[in-house]
Amino acid sequence: MKVCYGRKVHDVLDAALAVLGGVDAERKSLDQKMKDGIITQKRYGETVTELQRRRDRAVIDANLAIEEIRREHEAAVTAWDTLDGSKIDHDDAELLRLCDRMSSQQYQALCDKHRENATMAKLLADYAERHSDLGLAADRPIDAKTRLTNFDTFCATASRAVKNPNTLQAALFLDGRGDLPGTNYSYGSDSES
Repeated sequence: MKVCYGRKVHDVLDAALAVLGGVDAERKSLDQKMKDGIITQKRYGETVTELQRRRDRAVIDANLAIEEIRREHEAAVTAWDTLDGSKIDHDDAELLRLCDRMSSQQYQALCDKHRENATMAKLLADYAERHSDLGLAADRPIDAKTRLTNFDTFCATASRAVKNPNTLQAALFLDGRGDLPGTNYSYGSDSES
């Protein structure tokens, strides 16, 4: 099964914000009851304390879940990035070994074909490096190091959003504008990104 870890972080954040929104609504109602004299000061204080506990717990639970997802993502990227001879397309590898000249379009076609195969992407990058005189450049999937760095930044932004949900940064994150390149790649047994 393929897993999109970026979507999992968004799901955790959405659930936490639903809890925080409920706590905020209860607090408004409680404030109004206090203002109207419906509840006592003691009851008000006890309830405010309980609401704050629920808010704190939601933030802590979300951050723990985000950190767990970050670790799962790291393991998935590491597995994706592991060189594996069984992932080699022997015909294309032979082509890369024998071919001294290749057009940018031909190179891009090979990169597109092997977009989800880290082993072949490595062979293609090595070919471009060996034949730097050809000026080959292609739209290739980002490397494992960048994937990990971007996802770490993404998770840190999610943690800040759950701690401070009423900020512009949180709104941008919830809108998907905090999703850095590679954040929403999927990993798993059906296919690898």
